[in-house]
Amino acid sequence: MRLADAAVRDGIFDSCDKGMLSRSVLFAGPRMSGRLTTALELAFHMDGRDGDYAMLESDNIVFIPQRNLLVPVMSAYNLLKENTSMGMRNHFVREIRKVLLQYHPALQDSGTDQKKDRLFDRAASVQEQLFDLAAADCDDRKTLLSICDGIMEDVLSKDFLSKGRKKGGLVVDDVRLIRNYLYGGGGRRFVMIENIEQAQDAAKNALLKILEEPPEGGYFFLVSDNPQRILPTILSRVVKFTFPAPSAGDLNCFLKSVFHSRKEYGDLDEFFFRHAVEEKEREMLEEYAVQFHKMLFGEGRRDPDTLNGLFSFLEKSGGMQYFRKLVVNLLKKDLESSARPAHEICRIMGLMNGAAEDMDVFNQGLRNAYDLVLREASFVNENT
Repeated sequence: MRLADAAVRDGIFDSCDKGMLSRSVLFAGPRMSGRLTTALELAFHMDGRDGDYAMLESDNIVFIPQRNLLVPVMSAYNLLKENTSMGMRNHFVREIRKVLLQYHPALQDSGTDQKKDRLFDRAASVQEQLFDLAAADCDDRKTLLSICDGIMEDVLSKDFLSKGRKKGGLVVDDVRLIRNYLYGGGGRRFVMIENIEQAQDAAKNALLKILEEPPEGGYFFLVSDNPQRILPTILSRVVKFTFPAPSAGDLNCFLKSVFHSRKEYGDLDEFFFRHAVEEKEREMLEEYAVQFHKMLFGEGRRDPDTLNGLFSFLEKSGGMQYFRKLVVNLLKKDLESSARPAHEICRIMGLMNGAAEDMDVFNQGLRNAYDLVLREASFVNENT
């Protein structure tokens, strides 16, 4: 079962099979709507390798991610420890290979940065271990998990998930390497860039000409949850497909079918975060959300120790999305129960949404964004 909307997905694949698909495509829609999964499936389909998608094994895909990779990797690892089935092993392999796609050899500027060279060496080591994992017998739990432990040691090493990249999107050097890759020939080549709206201005400008007319065999798949923030000059050069958010029913059918989940979840962020951390860590985040909610309305002291603990925990655990949804759900409960003035709640909801946009689109730091929310919420409270 797939999470992506069937009509949208089928329309994309139909265009592809009829030879009508543009070579520059935008997969737009909210988080967890199946955009990246569909883009990856499509690349394997176009390359005539549908059967290889199960393990995401390809030399023809470059991926520039702009997402939290820690939570899906940790949840895949923990799900595999719970159930060493072939399905869970393949899911783990796919999540690790999504990380490795940013270490495509085409993106290695050898000899120019020793730190990055070491990261690429580590990526090659992880790739070798994945081959061992794919060949392992799923019934041999001890061997399977031993290989996974070695993979996780490498993947969780400093800077590996982020590829040593500071917060921010595509840079000019990336575009230069992508251009060399696309014009290098050798069959179909796919470049997937996530959240192009976060790219540096110089990188956006450098990308425009390639997007307008990719070389023969070259394809650009852009993935974005903020298409309204993408430059019009970029939007005019791509064909856009919009993915709707899955319904609660479809989401839980998907979780039951793929992960054999017996519990219902409000969204995939909750499912993956709950499986990425220990129970005590999840409870700690939920308690932080309650405290932060009180601070928003001036009912709890803005204790620096509490805030530092919260921000450090969010940065370490990758729980930003889940934390925000917990706080927003508490605000929705206030609205439903009329516990506070509706206009006050709506203003503060707007502040929370603004903070998410500042972090996602404008690369504002987590601490600065939420500290600004608290300061502006205090102003709202004083003028209510």
